[in-house]
Amino acid sequence: MLIPVEIKSDETFSMDFIKGLERFQALGVKRVASGAVLFNGKQQTNVRGTRIFNPLLIENIWETLVLRTLA
Repeated sequence: MLIPVEIKSDETFSMDFIKGLERFQALGVKRVASGAVLFNGKQQTNVRGTRIFNPLLIENIWETLVLRTLA
């Protein structure tokens, strides 16, 4: 399974953050998860099926990216 990740340095989330992930999903590549955006803000949410969070504010990035995708 391929998990695309977009990394941003901004502290404020913008819908522009997920554009690259959505373009990648549109390619129709097999076995691709919805992906995630890692950024510097405090917000943790899902937008259009994409997880948005700050990797410094979670305990286990591997679990957040991989295990929750496979569940």
